[in-house]
Amino acid sequence: MLSDSTDTLAGMRLAGIEGKNARNADELKKFAEECLDTDIAILLITNKLADSSRSFVDELKTRKSPLIVEIPDKEHYTEEHDSITSYIQDAMGIKL
Repeated sequence: MLSDSTDTLAGMRLAGIEGKNARNADELKKFAEECLDTDIAILLITNKLADSSRSFVDELKTRKSPLIVEIPDKEHYTEEHDSITSYIQDAMGIKL
């Protein structure tokens, strides 16, 4: 899990999900590249952090592994678009 919010990281840690706090696009790239060299299958990234380096995150999504999932944090939740659902729809080519 990569997040720019310490509150989101704390909540995810309570659920047993480890993560790192990336304060900017450079740290996002550094930590994401570290994850590519591990057995991590799913990498969660908060929406705001992903938006700080959209082209890099979009390039990561084209790779076979890990699966990149953007999640909202408590301050940036929007109902206009469900990232996980839309990602599955795009991958499968169907509407749910």
